[in-house]
Amino acid sequence: MLPLCTIASETAHLAVGRGVAIVTIEARVRGRPGGCSVDAGAVLRAREEGRAPPELIAFRTDVDGHPAGIGGPHGRPIVDVGAAPVTVRFVAVLRGDRFAAVPLSADPSLVLAPVTFRATTESVWGPHRIAGLARWTETGAPVVVTVDPTRDHELPTVAARIERGSPIPTIVVDAGPILGGEPNLGTEEARTAALARGGVDAVSVLIGDLPLAIATASDAPSALARLREHARAARAATLASDPLLTALGQRMATAIARGFTTCARANSTELPPRWPAPLRELVVTGLLDDAESGCPRIADLLSVNHPDVRFGQEGNAALADAAAAPISRLPRTGPLERRSPHVSPAHRRGRPIAFAALAAVLALVVASLALSRPGRSR
Repeated sequence: MLPLCTIASETAHLAVGRGVAIVTIEARVRGRPGGCSVDAGAVLRAREEGRAPPELIAFRTDVDGHPAGIGGPHGRPIVDVGAAPVTVRFVAVLRGDRFAAVPLSADPSLVLAPVTFRATTESVWGPHRIAGLARWTETGAPVVVTVDPTRDHELPTVAARIERGSPIPTIVVDAGPILGGEPNLGTEEARTAALARGGVDAVSVLIGDLPLAIATASDAPSALARLREHARAARAATLASDPLLTALGQRMATAIARGFTTCARANSTELPPRWPAPLRELVVTGLLDDAESGCPRIADLLSVNHPDVRFGQEGNAALADAAAAPISRLPRTGPLERRSPHVSPAHRRGRPIAFAALAAVLALVVASLALSRPGRSR
């Protein structure tokens, strides 16, 4: 096993939805002769003191913008690099009730010199955040975060200079309505729009909103209609270009086929022949074997609310219909990663204005030179 790389600088972005989060960590790391590794397992699953760590559903990594690997619930988010400095990036989908933006530099062994760290957050629940301090325990074990309950209206960003042995500031974000009003996604139109937006909106729909909509339907026909809606959304996610959305689509397809009792795909689990095969990398890291992470197990609720519906049988029929449907009939699923919210539209508008001003200045200079030449000739 390679030694761990040291960190030069890093950023983190935490996008929180309804019981889910997308965590992005990007770090400039110093290589070392013989190579080294970057392990994000401890910070991706950072937990608040007294709470269980979030569930890791799937993750992907890249090095200097090139894909380096993907993994499922049992995979290890680790990247091996060579001797040269590189930029390493982790993107992970998690499920839980509270999440924290924690730097890789929480591990003091990675800090040779002060590390600049900037974290940004977004949440469907509103602007409020809670301040916290991270405490490193050991490699592979979730970082423990202690929150400051008196600082529950923090700004959604933090910038810090991390030094070895100094406190590690973090931002903690709830994934439930405790910090804001509950979004209204009670209609198919609202869920379709959320899927098209991508990001945590789409992840929230796939993992939570659609299963809950099925379970809370007013009658059996409504429940079956929402089941078919879920199957179409699962296929749309499975066909997405982002492997993490593909992972969610495969997990949801398994849940539907097994009547929402589990997300583990047994040998007896049958999906339609035209259902896309799961990526091998996700299979070997537990995507199909894991019964827990991000799994909407609502079978008990379904049996109480809709005792006459055979959801296992109906689920397979819904998946078959979704597999046979043309792509144009599937909901559009937006990208998993959207433009970071701290990049102001004003900044983007400022660039064309600056270019226009520069062009005008150049035009005036050219015109002035052109007019001065006849004067000198006289």
